[in-house]
Amino acid sequence: MDITDRRRAEEALQQRIFEVAHFHEQIRELGIRDGLTGLFKGRYLEGQLACLFADHDSHSTLAVAMLDIDHLKEINDKYSRQIGDVALQTFADSYKNYQQVIRAADDLMSAAKRRGRNRVMIERSG
Repeated sequence: MDITDRRRAEEALQQRIFEVAHFHEQIRELGIRDGLTGLFKGRYLEGQLACLFADHDSHSTLAVAMLDIDHLKEINDKYSRQIGDVALQTFADSYKNYQQVIRAADDLMSAAKRRGRNRVMIERSG
């Protein structure tokens, strides 16, 4: 085996390692996220919540909310499961958008706090 063949073999091996790592991440995501909504599954959230409480400093504030969609069974029964799935997807999309807004606001407030300010102006044009 000459140096060129060895390099090709190493490159092919590196590519396979990358592919296996990518597939591993996909499998992990399938285990922790709902296939329909893309939101985290309950078992994963329970573990995260346990870690959150374990790491929580008793001198700081911690807020946790649980959201429920009222009457989803009635939607499924009256209109079909497909319509219920659309309701779940719409809820999940709204929640993801809400999370982005909250994270952006939190980042902005954290940046403002780091600068010693207690007021932030948000400007939107267009």
